[in-house]
Amino acid sequence: MALSQAGSTVDQRSAFGNVKPRLTHSRELEMKTTLQELLIYIIFLTDLCILTFGMVSTDMYYLNRVMANLFLETPVSDKDKTIFKTMGSITDFWEFLEGPLLDGLYWNTWYTENSTSSYRNSSHIYYENLLLGVAQIRQLKVRNNTCSVYPSFRAFMRECYGQYSNNHEDRESFGFKNDSAWHYYTSATLAPWHWGLIGLYSTGGFMFTLSKSKDQSLQMVTFLKEHSWITRGTRVVFIDFSMYNANVNLFCIVRLTMEFPATGGVIPSWQFHSVKLLRYVTYYDYFLASCEVIFCLFIFTFLIQEFIKMKKLKGDYFRDAWNWLDMLLLLLSLFAIAFNVYRTIEVSRLMENLLSNSDSYPDFYFLGFWQTRYNNMISVNVFFAWIKNMFLAIINDTYSEVKADFSVIPSREFEISDLIKQGYNKALVKLKLKRQAPEAEDVYLKKLDISRDVSRTGDKDLMRRQISTGQYDTVSARDFQRLSRYTEDLERQLKDVNYRLDTIMRTLPPAQYQQ
Repeated sequence: MALSQAGSTVDQRSAFGNVKPRLTHSRELEMKTTLQELLIYIIFLTDLCILTFGMVSTDMYYLNRVMANLFLETPVSDKDKTIFKTMGSITDFWEFLEGPLLDGLYWNTWYTENSTSSYRNSSHIYYENLLLGVAQIRQLKVRNNTCSVYPSFRAFMRECYGQYSNNHEDRESFGFKNDSAWHYYTSATLAPWHWGLIGLYSTGGFMFTLSKSKDQSLQMVTFLKEHSWITRGTRVVFIDFSMYNANVNLFCIVRLTMEFPATGGVIPSWQFHSVKLLRYVTYYDYFLASCEVIFCLFIFTFLIQEFIKMKKLKGDYFRDAWNWLDMLLLLLSLFAIAFNVYRTIEVSRLMENLLSNSDSYPDFYFLGFWQTRYNNMISVNVFFAWIKNMFLAIINDTYSEVKADFSVIPSREFEISDLIKQGYNKALVKLKLKRQAPEAEDVYLKKLDISRDVSRTGDKDLMRRQISTGQYDTVSARDFQRLSRYTEDLERQLKDVNYRLDTIMRTLPPAQYQQ
């Protein structure tokens, strides 16, 4: 993925390690190729940045903020100012379910107290966010006698519920056998684990879904509360629901987590993922789709180049750390392409299931979570793409090496600018906006010939030839200072070599010295 350099170049070093002028078959071709590759890569970086910024917007932040204020900052009752963030007991948990949760999920009336039943028995949170399906509540439990009790206390502790682990999980049905909320169910979600602040949890559990009606949902929650659905073995409860805002084309996937540690109490946590899952709606979205196609073409082109480079260098390819970074960027890009395809297919499937059964819970959590990770990953990919290819390939591989030549031959300092001026003048001549001087000399080629003459003959012979032919270039004060500094540097190195040689000669025995 790094820019290559055209032309055949060889760096020569003297015995003292000084860089001598490189032998170049076509310096002008090298400059043109570098500029062409620079232009192509600027197009790639522009395309990548458009894709990255096109997936996020400030509306995501404001949607997360509004939903967080609604469900996390609302007191459980008028008398009790406890909010979700400050819950500390099972009583607070049930009060939250009966109060802020149901009030936030069901908006059955307009602010004028008029009914919103014309919306096909659907809830619009804050009148703008459509609740997708219904919410799901799921708990995980541990079995009794899952911890070790000191023998002296066993008479006082007949029950002992340890910390959650997959081996200690309780999957036995309890309570009412005919009610699904009291039976353990495995989950079909692709996420292998779920987590809170203190532990990792499996995907199954004792779960139930709320109703489309607020009154029926309240009756269900009250029934579970009165019959102790939360037990001493309960270790975590997940509340999951999703909503869609058509105004900004964003999904908001919400997860409220309440962990019940073995120490007692409640530890709340939450996740809000506002993501754009329906990608192609507006004209701008279709423009992003075209950018995605261009991105795929670039990635597959870079992939072929890396395979060719790997085949050519073989084992030496893996000794360069920058090649590993190239492979990492390509793998991240391939993962991004694969996830884009998977997301489109999975969202279509979930929407079809939701339209066929609006009373079910649509599991958008897996997509929402990984869409957020995907956005973060692409941002990191953009960062490394700029660092790796712009700074390393352009500045390091081109500028640093050319700068080493400039330190020896100052007259080559403005090659790129001369090349641009030359192309500009040729374009004006072709457009008939400027006359071509019959005896005009190519400034770039002139400087290149002078530089080569300096490296081959030396400044004195060159001066004699220029004076005899009438082609004499005056040396500026700046160039003269650079040449003086370069001469002084050579003198210091020569003195250093002479000093080392004298030191070695002194260490030799007299007899060996005479030989």
